[in-house]
Amino acid sequence: MDVVGKTIMQIHRGPWEAASGVDMPGLAGPTWHYCDVFLSLDDSTVLNVCPGKVSVSDVLPTNAKKLKLSDGSNADCIGRTIVDILEEEEPTILVLLDDGRYIDHSYLPGGSSITIGSFANWTEDDTDVLLKSIITGKPFNSHPVVDNT
Repeated sequence: MDVVGKTIMQIHRGPWEAASGVDMPGLAGPTWHYCDVFLSLDDSTVLNVCPGKVSVSDVLPTNAKKLKLSDGSNADCIGRTIVDILEEEEPTILVLLDDGRYIDHSYLPGGSSITIGSFANWTEDDTDVLLKSIITGKPFNSHPVVDNT
């Protein structure tokens, strides 16, 4: 998967699909909704960044729509360069960008969650999250320890 160093030109999402899930009163009903997320890249390829099925294609699906997050943070990702693609044990994909932020697509109870985050906002409680690079297969440390001795 040759996407490191490529620039994001646009972020899209596929149609929402319904799936049967566990009824979790107060959290999620029995119908959960998911969608695919696509990143259009500067070389005209498309990266599908969905937990469990990260892939590259030459064609954006015709039913894909531009993604607009309520806080507008997705616009800040346009023009950013992909540094790595990370996954964690939970069904989550993080596309790490050159400015230290990431695009997070997670499958959670109730459906898809698509957010823009930054490791700078992580706390010590977040250090138990095990991230691994899909590109290199190596573990990724969001809080590297600096030895000042």
